[in-house]
Amino acid sequence: MARLISVPGLASLVVVSRRAEIESLIDHPALDRAFVGGGPLVNRLLASGLRRQVEQDGKVLDAFRPRDDAERQNRQRQLRDRLDGRAEDQSWPSALIGELARYVIEGRDRRSAEAALAYAVAWPFLDNMREAPRDDAYKPLGRHLWRLHRRTLRMRNPLSPIGTAMRLLRVDRRTRAAILDYVGGDAYGLHAVEITLANASDILRRMRAVMRDGPSGTALAARELTWAAIRTAPELVVRQSGRDPTTLPHVDGRIPPHTLVLLRMRESLMSASDAGSGYEFASAHWSSCPARRYVTGLFAAVAETAIDLSRGRRRP
Repeated sequence: MARLISVPGLASLVVVSRRAEIESLIDHPALDRAFVGGGPLVNRLLASGLRRQVEQDGKVLDAFRPRDDAERQNRQRQLRDRLDGRAEDQSWPSALIGELARYVIEGRDRRSAEAALAYAVAWPFLDNMREAPRDDAYKPLGRHLWRLHRRTLRMRNPLSPIGTAMRLLRVDRRTRAAILDYVGGDAYGLHAVEITLANASDILRRMRAVMRDGPSGTALAARELTWAAIRTAPELVVRQSGRDPTTLPHVDGRIPPHTLVLLRMRESLMSASDAGSGYEFASAHWSSCPARRYVTGLFAAVAETAIDLSRGRRRP
């Protein structure tokens, strides 16, 4: 049963961790992600922080617009087609794939792997600025993108004192401006560096853990690098109820207006072996991620190269 935390005048939160409950709530018509600043004190503070994260120059980023927003639907469809085309080409820069595969196999030079991952995730949005990198040419930009990403993680954490101070000093605005400069002002490029890279980093960590803790023998362990073993989901997806009290599946009683519903996607994926492929991208829902095939294709290429390296088919 979803957990309702309700303290009149202070907070109204619903915390959901079970897959079946998340599936029934993520598309519920009473929930959206407008993040209106109403409700109890804690809700207003959280909604204010969320709005700051999902807006740029006073406009809501496409990835966080409501379900019935026609512009969001159209632009995300165009982005999906573009990223799907890149995935179908399978023209992943060999320098990036090789760096990531070597880290998965050996666990060394993590900083170079992080730079490669940051560049790989941002690469579709660097088309007009950078050609496919050769050798180590990606590293300076990749490392800078990774540093910017790590800074955004800290500033997006509402419980981080340093993050709070950085927001007060408007470091978050300057960091976003720097990212947007690298991705040609593309808001989806900003989303890739801020959000997609966080999930991709967790996938890379899982790949390394499979190699480290898998069957004895490098080649045997590399065979375990399946998507089911390494996939991850966003740690938290947030929805908000409307201005009127309402009822929700799996929640006892009526919930107050502007209740925040916290869907713990990553925890539910890790605890539910029956979660179908695509759950991690909310593929069956209105908020599905346009980068699904790009991300899975990228890590499939890394896994294939890691397997080849483990069998001595390519030089590390």
